[in-house]
Amino acid sequence: RRRQPRLGRWSRGLGDVYKRQHLGRYKDLLNANDGPRRRPLCAERTILERPEMIRDIGSQQILNIDLSSGLTSVEELPTDELLRFLGGRRIAAKMLYERVPPGIDPLGPENVLIFSPGTLTGTSAPSSGRSSVTCKGPATGLYLKVNAGGHLGAELRYAGFDYVVIRGVAKHPVYLWITDGVVEIRDARHLWGLGTREADRLIKAELGDDDIQTGLIGPAGENKVLFACIIFSLFSSASRGGVGAVMGSKNLKAIAARGAGGLKVAEGEEFFDLAAELRQELARDPDMEFSYRWGTAGSVLGAIELGELTSHNFRRVGIDGAERLSGQYLEDEGYLTGRESCFSCSTACHRYVNTREHRYGQVRDSGPELETVCCLGAQCGIVDTEAVLRANQLCNDYGMDTISAGHVVSWAMECYEKGLIDNDRLDGLDLHFGNRLGALELVHQM
Repeated sequence: RRRQPRLGRWSRGLGDVYKRQHLGRYKDLLNANDGPRRRPLCAERTILERPEMIRDIGSQQILNIDLSSGLTSVEELPTDELLRFLGGRRIAAKMLYERVPPGIDPLGPENVLIFSPGTLTGTSAPSSGRSSVTCKGPATGLYLKVNAGGHLGAELRYAGFDYVVIRGVAKHPVYLWITDGVVEIRDARHLWGLGTREADRLIKAELGDDDIQTGLIGPAGENKVLFACIIFSLFSSASRGGVGAVMGSKNLKAIAARGAGGLKVAEGEEFFDLAAELRQELARDPDMEFSYRWGTAGSVLGAIELGELTSHNFRRVGIDGAERLSGQYLEDEGYLTGRESCFSCSTACHRYVNTREHRYGQVRDSGPELETVCCLGAQCGIVDTEAVLRANQLCNDYGMDTISAGHVVSWAMECYEKGLIDNDRLDGLDLHFGNRLGALELVHQM
């Protein structure tokens, strides 16, 4: 019962048509000794379309985009820098240091926003689908690196680019369309103000390809909320520090990518065999079974048992009914409707949930993670499962970090109960701990 969903979800979004046609061959595809010539799941379909797009993993390309002028350029990362810094976020940190002058406004045109997939992203190395986003952070004014999964990083590399460096401010809202070595700066005025889900749907419809991978902001990023995030592939979030606000400050709604290329590694057969061996090791690891079944929220029960689940803005330890926030409860009570994997990861720890009673509106969305149920749930004195699922959905669609959003709500609740915030300032909103409708309304108002 477990194996087939894990295999079927491994590379969703990169080749659903191929997957439906060839799912029966998927185990053979995993075990095939084809070395670097085949990327996970959809490799055969796409690489046969553009074989000239296959490139060496060590030949790394930097795409520079100036939104103020509309100019783009491509440069190759020197090999000695790649060997010294090993690619990915280390190269991004170096570029941030070299390209951002001291003292600049993080929300100004001189700040850069750097998307950098990991060096192994796009290969068959297990759990290697992570990407970093780097900039000067608006919440602290310091170096900021956030990380996300999904499939965008692999798709950027298949499109021909290992780093995307964005600076300047567009005259009006735009999004980037990156495919097979080409970048377009496209009008996004019709997308501005939309939530992440609807914006993603419209971009894919406009470009005519449901397999496009996106990284986009919601209204929180557009309004420069200091804990705005960037949503990758609809279910993974590059959060913390206000990275979404930097993207919004550039009038950049989204990055959309689709590539027909592939990556070639040295000693390809040995690399592929080792990756397959590591996947088998992970499949035998009980921690991976735990993550697959219950996700990060499965750790709620352990936190309760160890006395580590804090609540009421860290004023208490534990809260009655906290088990209703756990991943186990979501599965047992029928809220869990699906699982999702990031690129090249067989764990499938991401959740898809659906509410049953729809007390706060119907919720069909990804998540929630451990931090989400703790911050939007226990910290606010809330153990109503559907209220927490709704708050998580709102944050995902608005493009807000659920950790910071939850802490803002719980802090406001403590201030309210201590008389530091009165009803006049809240337009009559009741923010006592445990008030589910008050918490949801405050998330709206953010």
